[in-house]
Amino acid sequence: MPGHLEELLTSAQRVQHQLHTLLELEQQFDDPAAPISTADRVAFRAVSERFHNRKHLEHLEAVFAVVRRKRLAGRIQAIQAALDLAAGLLAEEDSLSQEFLQAVQQAQTNAPKEEDVPLVASEQVLDAQNEPQAQDIDDPDTPLEKEEMDEPQPPQQVYPLLSKEEERVLNLTEPLTPLVTSVEQSRVLLRDFEARLPDLRAQLVASNGWFDIFYVSKRRLKKEVGTFLRALRREQKRKVAVPKSVEQQVYPDVARFFRQVEGEPTIPRELVPYIFDFTEYGPYAKYRWRENKRTYTVSLGLDSDYPPLPF
Repeated sequence: MPGHLEELLTSAQRVQHQLHTLLELEQQFDDPAAPISTADRVAFRAVSERFHNRKHLEHLEAVFAVVRRKRLAGRIQAIQAALDLAAGLLAEEDSLSQEFLQAVQQAQTNAPKEEDVPLVASEQVLDAQNEPQAQDIDDPDTPLEKEEMDEPQPPQQVYPLLSKEEERVLNLTEPLTPLVTSVEQSRVLLRDFEARLPDLRAQLVASNGWFDIFYVSKRRLKKEVGTFLRALRREQKRKVAVPKSVEQQVYPDVARFFRQVEGEPTIPRELVPYIFDFTEYGPYAKYRWRENKRTYTVSLGLDSDYPPLPF
């Protein structure tokens, strides 16, 4: 138990030192929000160094500033909840009261250190062993015994005569609180703290975001497919047959598919690679975050990028 008390005192002193430092720093500024503004300037400079060549730099700075403020507010509320919990737990335990802790600290301060013990102590013990033995305290004629006999003795408590059955269950129905202390208030405090934990966690991770790196795929008709479709339209309108050399350049299932459909049909997935050529552009990046079950996006395209790629 002394070890646990020392750990508790060490933690309390560390928190006290941190809070004292925070109060001293706050008193140095006319505006209590000045330290936050200073931290914002440092963060703005870091954002600018990382994303100076990106589009929407101002939007990124604003988004990150909002996230910092939300996390600061969440951290302050978590600290307040933890301090309230600690204060409530300390208030319920008598042995952890301020008077008790001060007494423990005073005892530790006044306790002699091992190196402070004089070396002559062992000699005094040897001298005491060589001294003649004191008079036997069992001798009724000694003054000590007479003084003890003259002191008034407290009245002996008279217990009622009980049967053995009654004596077996005596004092077993009374509450144990006077013997082991009560933890009801501590349980209430812990239950309330646990109920607040989900909200405290949610505030700490509010507006969590991520960088989304992606590629854009563009498709266009294969040259031979375009030639075949133009010839097919002439055949359908002017009754001019598609040259065999043109049709042979196209995959047979593709030619068969376009001859059987009209208008703008839905192209089967298995025929897509035979109809289109694909070109992949990228990589491109966006910053995304979720809030209130919605996803928000800020483009991270370069200043030198030209629309529509990237977007």
